[in-house]
Amino acid sequence: MFPAVNTLFNALANEPDFARLDFSELVISNGGGMAVQQATAEKWLKITGARSGRRLWPVRDIAIATINRADLT
Repeated sequence: MFPAVNTLFNALANEPDFARLDFSELVISNGGGMAVQQATAEKWLKITGARSGRRLWPVRDIAIATINRADLT
């Protein structure tokens, strides 16, 4: 999973070296904070080779957090 906001998706999609990466393990990308703009989403999906079941899911007003346990090093 790759969570980001529209501005990050857009910046990465417009970086020439980014398109050369291997996206075969990418299953889902989450757009949070606001909806990912249609043009950005289309470019992102084209670059990452997303097929059915692999798409940008706009997420609004959902707080998600992860914390590592303090006793683990």
